Amino acid sequence: MEPPSRDPRFDAIVARLLAEDPSFGATTGAPFRWKSLAGVLLVIGAGLVWVALSVLMVVWQWSGVMVAVPSVVVGILVAALLNRRHRARPRSQAHEHPE
Repeated sequence: MEPPSRDPRFDAIVARLLAEDPSFGATTGAPFRWKSLAGVLLVIGAGLVWVALSVLMVVWQWSGVMVAVPSVVVGILVAALLNRRHRARPRSQAHEHPE
């Protein structure tokens, strides 16, 4: 099965964009495998923290709830602030990595 052919106008547009700004075609960001690995590790870590807080709430009852709920709220706020800060950076700086 052949891949669908591209419109020649698309190729012309891409060529014009590359001529105007060579960084348009440059690869940016970390390789996908690192991003996906970091995401998997983050999900595993968050799951372990969630389990620990759940056990804490069962063992300590209301005292555990008074520790777990603020912990979750602080975690959500930190994640939201980091996400907002990351999105606020200019695109040229958002994906720069020191070599």
